Amino acid sequence: MSDIVFIYPSQNDKYGFPENMMPLGICWIAAFLEQAGFSVKILDQQVDKEDLESFLKRESPKIVGVGGTTETRFESFIIAGKIKKTNSSSLVVYGGPHATFTAEDTLTNIQSIDIVVIGEGEQSFLEICQAIFNNRFSFNTIRGISYRHDDNIIHNPPQTRLKNLDRLPFPARHLLKIDKYNLRMDFIDYDAFSIITSRGCPINCTFCSASSLWGRNYTTRSPINVADEIEDLMLEYGIEGIKFFDSTLTLSKKHITGLCNEFINRRLDFKWECEVRADTVDESLLQLMKDAGCYYIDVGLESPNERTLK
Repeated sequence: MSDIVFIYPSQNDKYGFPENMMPLGICWIAAFLEQAGFSVKILDQQVDKEDLESFLKRESPKIVGVGGTTETRFESFIIAGKIKKTNSSSLVVYGGPHATFTAEDTLTNIQSIDIVVIGEGEQSFLEICQAIFNNRFSFNTIRGISYRHDDNIIHNPPQTRLKNLDRLPFPARHLLKIDKYNLRMDFIDYDAFSIITSRGCPINCTFCSASSLWGRNYTTRSPINVADEIEDLMLEYGIEGIKFFDSTLTLSKKHITGLCNEFINRRLDFKWECEVRADTVDESLLQLMKDAGCYYIDVGLESPNERTLK
């Protein structure tokens, strides 16, 4: 049995995604809860085909967190309904990018979802768990959530963003079936893990959710903290490659040069790729990145046609 379980919906069968990516957001929240003393399990339906009802009956959790994206929202809603059907007393908490932007609509139309967590989820989810396990069923003091009260939908004030990301434990990948994931490095076909080193973005592009989801305050993990995680992954899983999933790894020159110098100084031998904006790199920075193991970058290119941009 577990205090809390997280369920992440499958996206591969319906939407044709070629790779199974570890749900890092859920893994980070799970690690945060474990650090606070809760027992946690994750069922990632991308790779784990265990029957959902059997899993819920065996774990009998008080709280179930459901993740997902806009593409998988209907799968998330179906999962929420099955949770309530299996154990009506379980509190169903929905989070992620789609949840963040559609809290009012979701709570209006999906009665099986009790609470929506908005944006950065660690602190808000922890406070929900503390309230439930201390038999406090009032959520009015928990920032960063939306929920129903009587016939009304209540939107609490935003949660205070974590200023020091190094306070977070490394994502709880040990709760996943690691050997079932198939993330590969482009062109060189190495096994890869994904890592995120920053949150937020001040640029606020209309086509990107980063600034709306995480906020426009840009926060970064320290180079030492990131290198420690990579070194742990290399030792424990023998990985040869890292995909950095920051929206723009090179947004801060201090951050990217710090990462590169830390990798070089530690002589960490791994290949990595990342996403950049063309105006955040120059030849000397690209050379430093190459020296530190970067072999491939994704560059966002916008149309030169004003009508297309509009």
